[in-house]
Amino acid sequence: DKEFISTKSLFVRNNIHVFYFNSVTANASILGEYEWVENFIKKYGTRIDSNIREFAVDYLGALILFIKKDYRNSLVRLSRLNTSYPNQKQNVRNLMLQIYFETGETDHALSIIDSSLHFLKTEKNLPDNFRQSSKNFIKLTSTILKQMSSPSKRNPALLLKKLSTNEYQNKHWLLEKINEL
Repeated sequence: DKEFISTKSLFVRNNIHVFYFNSVTANASILGEYEWVENFIKKYGTRIDSNIREFAVDYLGALILFIKKDYRNSLVRLSRLNTSYPNQKQNVRNLMLQIYFETGETDHALSIIDSSLHFLKTEKNLPDNFRQSSKNFIKLTSTILKQMSSPSKRNPALLLKKLSTNEYQNKHWLLEKINEL
């Protein structure tokens, strides 16, 4: 991604599409390139379409704080977000679920699970693949939560099999949580 950016191939009329912006930052974050991502957001965040810029920059900032395990500040950043796009609303819920999971706030996590499943069932303006991968993420996270509280019912092998046979949002995080069982 770094080489691709240096050639300016991501830019159209000096702007960057939010999809590519999100992909670049997510990939670099997974690789642990936090400082590079923060600089990328500062340098190129202003080149995202103004209709979505504030959301994208704040959401990605919250994601980086989450990855750095600064859960409280990540939640603060997420609380400032406002969007009318259904997929962005669900991305916020997914990240909040991860935060509540990590902080052991099971009641909040279960509430997010319930509201997300309802939202995914009733919201008509979501791409099917996004809807399904989000639903898979939420259901598997719920299963991991249940297995954590019942050591006798833990079955990481089955969860790994599910993870390998379906599409999931936040697949790397799920793998990490399964391996912690």
